[in-house]
Amino acid sequence: METHLSRYSNKAIDIQSSYNGHTRNGSDDLFPNYLNGLYNNSPTNQCVIDDLTGYIVAQGLVSDNPKDEPKIKHFLNKQFLNELERYRKIQNTSCILIQRNSLFRIIKIEVINPAQIRVGQMKEGIIHSFKYKKTWDGQVNSSYRQEITIPSYDKYSPQSLIYWYDSGTFDLPYGRPSYISGTDAIEFEIGLYMGDNHGAQNGMTPSAIITMPASGDDDKDEKAVDAINSNLSGIANKGKTATIFTKAGETTPPTVTLLNDNSKESKKVNYEVAEAGILKAWRIPSPTLISGMNIKPTGFGDAEAEMQWALNTLKSKIIEPNRSDLIDILKPLFLELEITGNVSFIDETERNVIVQEEVSNEIVNDNLKNLTGKQFQGIERIVRKF
Repeated sequence: METHLSRYSNKAIDIQSSYNGHTRNGSDDLFPNYLNGLYNNSPTNQCVIDDLTGYIVAQGLVSDNPKDEPKIKHFLNKQFLNELERYRKIQNTSCILIQRNSLFRIIKIEVINPAQIRVGQMKEGIIHSFKYKKTWDGQVNSSYRQEITIPSYDKYSPQSLIYWYDSGTFDLPYGRPSYISGTDAIEFEIGLYMGDNHGAQNGMTPSAIITMPASGDDDKDEKAVDAINSNLSGIANKGKTATIFTKAGETTPPTVTLLNDNSKESKKVNYEVAEAGILKAWRIPSPTLISGMNIKPTGFGDAEAEMQWALNTLKSKIIEPNRSDLIDILKPLFLELEITGNVSFIDETERNVIVQEEVSNEIVNDNLKNLTGKQFQGIERIVRKF
């Protein structure tokens, strides 16, 4: 049995086919564009990805070696990490472009949209180069499709690419996201919003099909339709008739009342079904962890107890493993930038403690500056004594 992932079948996103010097990403070579579209068009999927990115990156990286901090702040700051992790969540792929000067010292590090990268030369399963285009969509202006070859990571190259991916159960050199089982739910939600938007713009749906005999005069028939439309009340109903003409002598079909379940409760159920599928695909332990969810948490009588359980579960199953993955991805940069300390992610509470300590130290230092010579000598004698 062939399983379809909304627009794509398993085969369509698992096949390895070469074309014009690179390996296609999906049967149409545009699967990453599809994944970006799921992020951009589904409110729930976007909330999950953005919130998970926030949980994982938190306040960014910190090193126990103070000399590392300026390098982290300049090259690997919170903005860089957020962009890196957001794309990693969408695509399960990371692309980091490193640029170096004539002495092969790093001068710039930037995150590249994985949708712009294709695997180029491969030998015995090892990737040696990549192809870059602003877009791989053949229908877009050719000026955006100029191709650049980028070598895989090499610290003695003017520019090179750190490339990480997790293809899951698929055998190809591209990432396949963990939420792939939820693509139908994501598309379902996108369809719900599109349907409601279309309905709001066009007065929802007609309530009935009106049938009337054709006069044989097209102009007369058109005026008859206009007369019906002009007599309809309310802006939402204006122009919302379906008219069928029958020839003289033909049996006129009855007026058909259209059943349309646009009730508030029905819509709510549909949106909640979509949300539940998306959250399940992402392994979110409780909807309380994600912004703006319609579905309510269940299974706990105490909301605070559920929130604490959900946070603990999220931390052990999602936050910490993903932080470990990010540290591993960045290790070549730590070595090249000579970041020698123990690097880790820091949460909001930990950052507040550090800031408070820094402020306290500044206050102490300012007080010392105001001491007279004799006062300072007195402090030195006390220190030596103890």
